[in-house]
Amino acid sequence: MDASLSEFDQFRNALQAAAARSLERTHPEYVATFQKVISQTGDPSKAFDTVKDISTDKGFTRWRPLLTATLDTELAINRLRVALNMLKILPPREVLNLFSMSAGEWVDYQLTNWLFLMKALLEKEKTLISKAVRTLVKPSNTQWKDIENSLLKRINALIKDTGKMRDPLAHGGLGGGGVSAVEEERLWEGFVLMRGPLDIRQLLEPMVEYHDKWYQCLRQDSIQALAEINRASEELNRHIDWDNV
Repeated sequence: MDASLSEFDQFRNALQAAAARSLERTHPEYVATFQKVISQTGDPSKAFDTVKDISTDKGFTRWRPLLTATLDTELAINRLRVALNMLKILPPREVLNLFSMSAGEWVDYQLTNWLFLMKALLEKEKTLISKAVRTLVKPSNTQWKDIENSLLKRINALIKDTGKMRDPLAHGGLGGGGVSAVEEERLWEGFVLMRGPLDIRQLLEPMVEYHDKWYQCLRQDSIQALAEINRASEELNRHIDWDNV
């Protein structure tokens, strides 16, 4: 997936650097102890164990939710990339048999997974934006609310567009498999006359025909979402005075 996240990386790096400077100012004992153990042993687990009883609540508390929201977003970005890579392939029959899956079930699952992960990513980015603005912009900028609303507006638009992906692109539908087609092609009449449960595998099989079309469509949507996250990071970097937060 070709999408640069240079501005997001810059935001994350600047945030961690600012948080580290704050920790050095407010809790020098923690910093000195941690760094001493690292220099002597090179073992982070021993360093964490050594400083576990040194409180950093005073002065560092405000950084934790923002650092967590950034990591949460970064993890969600990685999950989306993995989901798109999984969607790109259509395993051969012998591989699908190992999972007791049909090709249609594979496509339906990967489409549904992508949709879930895309929405989760955008929601996490919203959380990150709000926390960043309220923690790092609000204290020194009276226009912070306008900045927040402007950034969230575009993310909300992408969330709305993602919701529309549930509508069928061709036969069947994203997340719903062939459910939409059953109603639109007036198949219920015959199905109810035959009684019994529907063959889900057979219902999902037409999705295989549109596998590559779905992949290309969702690849572009993924690139668009990551570009928007990068753009939002660029704006945050512009509004945050990293040397004085």
